[in-house]
Amino acid sequence: MKMKSLGVAILLIFGSGQAVADTVLTLQPEINPIIVNGGKAGNGIFSSEQQVGVQKGENQILITVGQIVFEDAKRRKYNSPSYILKFNANDQPLSLTYDKMRTIQEAKAFEKSPSFVFTDVNGKNINYKIDVLNASGMQSFRDYQQELQAYNQGQEGRAAVSISTASVGYTAIDPQSVAPNPAAKMTFLHNTFRDLSADEQQQFMQWAMKNLK
Repeated sequence: MKMKSLGVAILLIFGSGQAVADTVLTLQPEINPIIVNGGKAGNGIFSSEQQVGVQKGENQILITVGQIVFEDAKRRKYNSPSYILKFNANDQPLSLTYDKMRTIQEAKAFEKSPSFVFTDVNGKNINYKIDVLNASGMQSFRDYQQELQAYNQGQEGRAAVSISTASVGYTAIDPQSVAPNPAAKMTFLHNTFRDLSADEQQQFMQWAMKNLK
């Protein structure tokens, strides 16, 4: 995952082309994006959909958390409620993670008080507001876009956004189209490189030497 993130970062930094997103939000593998600014996620070039395009200013995403936990000494798949997150972004790459749960009890505690770690490339915390999109039917047959639209129209929820934000739509990430500011470029590379294992650093250095300009 780290090597993939570093590769994406390099493409974001050194690519060129017409912008289709202002920056990229990288999600922990267990976090599943459903709606991004009113549009369905799932059409990006990354099959895992762990990177989504976001705009400068106000953004809204709908996510779920899905992971394996233990219940009565048996492994089972836990799927969280649908969480709405509202936040503001600039042109720096962002990251959204959470502390993984080990047991169903920890998962239930997470449901009562969901908490995510939302940071920029410098490790600075990003303020966000969170709410739960209450289920109005079976999970597999829910119309999330319609439900979220109704939520925003009410304008009473903590994570409700304006119609303009909700209608921006999902932006598939084109790695050659997002250009973070110069200061963020090297900071992101430095931080990501330090997080790699020794073997991953060696792999990256071999790749970098082959691709020097």
